[in-house]
Amino acid sequence: MVPPPAVGPDASESAARRRDLATALRNALRLGVSLVLTWAVALVVRFRLPRALGPEGFGALSFAEGFAGSFFVLAGLGLDTYIQKEVSARPGHASSFFGGALAVRLVAFGALSAALIGVLLGTGRGHLVPVAAVFALGQALAVTNASLAALLQAATTVGRLAVAQVVAKLVWGGGTLAVLMYTQSLWLVALPFALAEGLKAVALFSVVQRELGLTLRIDGPATRAVLAASVPYFV
Repeated sequence: MVPPPAVGPDASESAARRRDLATALRNALRLGVSLVLTWAVALVVRFRLPRALGPEGFGALSFAEGFAGSFFVLAGLGLDTYIQKEVSARPGHASSFFGGALAVRLVAFGALSAALIGVLLGTGRGHLVPVAAVFALGQALAVTNASLAALLQAATTVGRLAVAQVVAKLVWGGGTLAVLMYTQSLWLVALPFALAEGLKAVALFSVVQRELGLTLRIDGPATRAVLAASVPYFV
């Protein structure tokens, strides 16, 4: 007689590893496809911007975007790496610190925005304040979205994340091209970026709530412990 297939611990562990591998490959494929699509949209828009704005306008827009981005790198706090490391093992842990971390980031966003505007005014670039302020808003939302995306990746639930990334990029690209048809006002050209990130934030937060049961509450000790643990990743 043929012996029955093994159903012991080794067989169960092997099946679990195969499921994990299949999930990882499926998630990588989804995120890869979304990356290609978003890159394609960005490429079209990036080719259009210099022609529509001219060298001076495009240079000012690029400077404001990069300047805002360089400030808001400081708002990362290393939190995303901590999320991917810890929340993947303890999904319920997210609710203990995410609300507090978001509150800390809101304070940081305000301070960084004030510093950004102060530097622009102090260096004689006051005319760039409106467009830089719009980019600052978009960057604040993008930093938040990166953490929400990290939560979904930690939970190995990236299907809706991939869709949200593509839709947000389409909103940005379509909005930017539409604005360029009517005006070359730099702050209006920057506005679709902030709008796209805002819509993405709403969508991702809804998915995170559903998939991880995330609740926003402020737990001071837990938040301080997580931020302290995130410092090495930030550095």
